Amino acid sequence: MATAIELQRCWRNELLDSIAIRIDLEDEVTQIAAIAKSIKSTEDALGPKPAAELAKDDQVMALYTQRRELIDERIDLLFDRVQTLNRYWDNLKNLDNEFDRLEWLREKSKDDGRADIISVEQERHSVGEVARRTEEAEGVSGAVVQSLLDDAKHILELNEKF
Repeated sequence: MATAIELQRCWRNELLDSIAIRIDLEDEVTQIAAIAKSIKSTEDALGPKPAAELAKDDQVMALYTQRRELIDERIDLLFDRVQTLNRYWDNLKNLDNEFDRLEWLREKSKDDGRADIISVEQERHSVGEVARRTEEAEGVSGAVVQSLLDDAKHILELNEKF
C-alpha cells in the first residue's frame, strides 16, 4: 500500500505539504510493522487459551481473558490504522482524479471555442449557399425543360404545316 501511495501523482505534489495533509509514510509503515510485531510477541508470550485443569481455575481464566482482550483491542486498533491508511490512499486517488479533471478543463479551456463557432457558421453558410443554388438550378432547369418542350411542340407544329 505504501508503494501504491508513493506512485500517486499528487503524492509528489507540493500542495500536500502546503495544506499539511502529507503523512510521514515511512514512519507510518514502520510503526504499523512495529505494532504488529509487538502484538505477535505478546500473543506468543500469552500462549494458547488454558485447557484442562487450568481452564477450570477462575484466577487463571480471568488473567488470560484480561490479557487476550487487550491483545484483541490492539489488533482492532492496528486494523483501524491500516484501514485509515487505506482511506488516505483512496483520498489521494480521488485527488489525482480531480487533478486530471482540472488539467483537462484547463487544457480544453485554452481554446474558447471561437474557431469551432466560426467553422459552424461557415459550414452553415456553405450549406445554405449550396441549397440556394440547388433551388435556383431546379427553377432554371424547370424553365429550360419547359422551354425545350415548347420549342419541340412548335417544331412539330411547323413540321405538320409543311
